Amino acid sequence: MQKRCRYTRINIHTGVAYNDFKWTCPKCGSQKIKLNGSRTTKAGNVRYRLRCKSCGGCSSVSPSVYKSYLIWQYEKSKKNNKSNNN
Repeated sequence: MQKRCRYTRINIHTGVAYNDFKWTCPKCGSQKIKLNGSRTTKAGNVRYRLRCKSCGGCSSVSPSVYKSYLIWQYEKSKKNNKSNNN
């Protein structure tokens, strides 16, 4: 059994814990998110802020994770367009 310090708060990303994408909401695991801006760190790295539409939780992700979100969103819209045309 792993010992934990009682002052340490362990954060578990709910979406990743259930084998979902890294860009899902870390609090509830929902895929209903929206871009809430971006920021540049002191080191010059870009981070994208995402907000969950279900619970209001916020997270920031790297450009590669954000790119995977955009690809997923594009494929989802393409699939919806195919089903609407048939």
